[in-house]
Amino acid sequence: MSTDNQTFAFQTYCHSKQESNSPFIPQIIELSYKLHSMSSLEISSLTIAHSYGKRLLITAMNADMKQLHRKDFVEIIDVDPVKHTIFYFGPTHPPIITPFLWMLHYAKREIQCSIYFTSTSKENIIESFPHIKSEGAFLTILKNMLKTLQHSPGIRYNDNVVLITAKSFDEMEQIIKKEE
Repeated sequence: MSTDNQTFAFQTYCHSKQESNSPFIPQIIELSYKLHSMSSLEISSLTIAHSYGKRLLITAMNADMKQLHRKDFVEIIDVDPVKHTIFYFGPTHPPIITPFLWMLHYAKREIQCSIYFTSTSKENIIESFPHIKSEGAFLTILKNMLKTLQHSPGIRYNDNVVLITAKSFDEMEQIIKKEE
């Protein structure tokens, strides 16, 4: 295991550079294409995650979300919020938002799919989702997110950031279609 880089003040440890063989990769690729084809959203960065078992399949840091390939995914094996460590495997690094998404999926086991994106247009950002403040420490922000997600499938914060959660890919597609 080797130390790679710092992610959200978390130290990352790569178990293997092997590409993921997850059967969910094609569904994430399809979801990414659908999001980018939505004319109402001007997405500047996008992360899609899917939990299965005790792992989190997530799009890699700086992945080209318009042309995803198997090499653009990492599998998160474990996140330790006390030690601030992330253990993963994949050919590249996990995105900065990994600790939040891992904890979110861990705390709300019914969530299987999540999308986190920033938009360059403040006017076109999804208005139907509640807006929360992202001030405070890591766990304070996470608690605010979890509380808000009890009543809504998504949240907005910092004017241009959106987090959407769903129990399945089908439910995620329905949420996205509703917001088009």
